[in-house]
Amino acid sequence: MKYRSDIEQVVPQEVFEIFHRLLQKGIKPKEILVFLDKVINVFYKSLISYSWERPEKNSFMDFLMQENRALINKLDKIKEILKEKDFEARKGALIPKISELMEFNHYYLKKENSLFPILYFAKNILHN
Repeated sequence: MKYRSDIEQVVPQEVFEIFHRLLQKGIKPKEILVFLDKVINVFYKSLISYSWERPEKNSFMDFLMQENRALINKLDKIKEILKEKDFEARKGALIPKISELMEFNHYYLKKENSLFPILYFAKNILHN
């Protein structure tokens, strides 16, 4: 593959910048989600091997990571419910769990409005 070495050297900040620029151009997040998985899969090898330092305990980034874990826990519970064979039992248990996911809307707004601009400007300062 012609660009393999470039693709395998991509760092998370560069992937973030791609999506941030798309948002700046007015592309809606829902439109980005259509191809997000494919882009992440292309860069998977470089992203998974990226070395990073854990944020300090009780820092802003640590709180974001705790929120990520809470969301993953809720999604894991939904996965368990989906394994239930009885449709009525599954439906009864699933509806409240899906409603609980609405709690995370503020979380994604926080990331979009606080974290993403910080990362974007930090990248520009470090690379200029």
